[in-house]
Amino acid sequence: MPCIDITFLMFDKLRKDELESWCMVAWGIWSCRNYFIHNNIVKPPLVLLDWVFDLLKELHSSSNITSNRINSTGQADATMAWIPPSSGTLKLNSDAAVKDGSPHIGLGAVIRDSTSKVIVALAKPLIGKFSVEIGEFLTIREGLCLAKRFQLKVSWVEDDAMNVMSGILNNKLENCVAGPIINDIKALLTNVGVINCLAIPRDRNLVAHTLASEVFSSGKEVVWLGVSPACVSSFL
Repeated sequence: MPCIDITFLMFDKLRKDELESWCMVAWGIWSCRNYFIHNNIVKPPLVLLDWVFDLLKELHSSSNITSNRINSTGQADATMAWIPPSSGTLKLNSDAAVKDGSPHIGLGAVIRDSTSKVIVALAKPLIGKFSVEIGEFLTIREGLCLAKRFQLKVSWVEDDAMNVMSGILNNKLENCVAGPIINDIKALLTNVGVINCLAIPRDRNLVAHTLASEVFSSGKEVVWLGVSPACVSSFL
């Protein structure tokens, strides 16, 4: 039976929640097929199912946040927009900050659990003139190195630079500067057990962004282990 006919059949036979699950699993199989073609890495079936249902959970949570967190101006409350990972897993958020006239860029990374507890966080200045895109690649690598350093298994990686995530997931190595960094990232993704990388809106990445910006005032590298950085307390 052609794929389109199967899809219409599912629309007729399944309830809304069942149809959502079927669509997510079908998309997940297609996505993993592409991931294998580009990276020669196979995701086990149980990992695939955990991944797609976590994505579905995030979709539902995001919808609830959007509808429930509305302030008096009619805008969503950005400080509540981060979505925790599923129980028993960790999520890494990263961001880079570039400031005109500064001799360095800022790298920010934070790893949190399903209760939003900060497991470890990093704010690091990196001397040199880097583009925003290269900065984003570098901060993802720093975050993964942080996870490896403290022997943490991270299931999710989030950053607010869609082109950077696309470069990692789709094996786009055209940029000769970013290519070696992407190769490092891919090796680290496997090492720390990452299931998926997601590009998210800035509003859902405020903690990492604030950490990255913090280095312009402190000028030094700081690691917080098991405690929440004071500079991001309003977002936690």
